[in-house]
Parts: sequence; C-alpha cells; structure tokens
Amino acid sequence: MGSWTDGGILLTGATGLVGGELLPRLLRAAPAATVHCLVRARDGAALERRAADLVADPRLPAGAAARIRVIAGDTRAPDLGLGERRQALFAEIAAQLGEPLGTVKTRIRRALLRLRGVLLSVHDEGDS
Repeated sequence: MGSWTDGGILLTGATGLVGGELLPRLLRAAPAATVHCLVRARDGAALERRAADLVADPRLPAGAAARIRVIAGDTRAPDLGLGERRQALFAEIAAQLGEPLGTVKTRIRRALLRLRGVLLSVHDEGDS
C-alpha cells in the first residue's frame, strides 16, 4: 500500500468551516488523490448547489475540482446515510487502500465515533 496521498480520501464536513479549510489543503498535499466529500442535502438540487459551491472555491489548486466527488450523506445516519446505491464509495476506497471492505467500513465508523466523542467533549466544556 502506498501513502495516504495516493488513494481516495473521505472528507466529512467539507461545506463547514473546518472542512472548507481542509479541502484545499488536502487537494494540494495529495495531488493524485480523489477527495470524496460527504455532505448533507435534502434533495438533488441542494446537492448540486453544495457541489457547485465546493468546486468554485478560489482556494482550490488549479485543476483540483475534477478530483472532488460530492456525495449526499449524513454522519449521524447508519452507514453514513449512503444507502445501497452509494455503498460503492466504500468499495472504491477499500480497493484503493488494498483492504477488505468490512475493514474500511469499521475504520470509518470508529473514526466517526471518535470525532463525535471529541465534539461532545468540546461542547460539554463550552457549557461549563
């Protein structure tokens, strides 16, 4: 297996403050990678608007928009809200990593659970 910069990257929160800063940096740091951006969208029109906003960002490196894939989903939903038709994303990432699909799904779920824990602790600290 090669470097993290060689394959697919799954980015959640790309339309938010932190994700919006991270996306251009990932695209610069990993010029051979495709970044799969999981975004919440009520319908196809909302997804298209959010995708257009992402690829229009002037901070993106030249030509990088072609390496952005925007996918409707939700980190709070089972299987990221991807449904069966979008499970191919996991299979693609697994193939790029050279790992079994189940391993990739487990890693993604664990990472999301850790992220939720961090966010909850930050939120709790803000309440004190």
